[in-house]
Amino acid sequence: MEFAPDKDFFRMHANMPSESHARRHTVAARANALATLLVIWYSTPEENRGTVLSEYHLLGLMELLQQMTQQLVAEVLRQA
Repeated sequence: MEFAPDKDFFRMHANMPSESHARRHTVAARANALATLLVIWYSTPEENRGTVLSEYHLLGLMELLQQMTQQLVAEVLRQA
């Protein structure tokens, strides 16, 4: 007897997000979190910024945000 999947099997797999979609979602979520950190840093009074995040760490986060944005754009362009 051969395996014959039913309609629900195909429907279930059709609704699963692709690996590419999952990567885009992950990168976008991380970029959003980093952008939120940057907004918090800039909204903190200047005299207290060092207690929240040093400028060295801020630069690192901005570079990471740039990389994630580039990843996201590359992934979207690859899908187009």
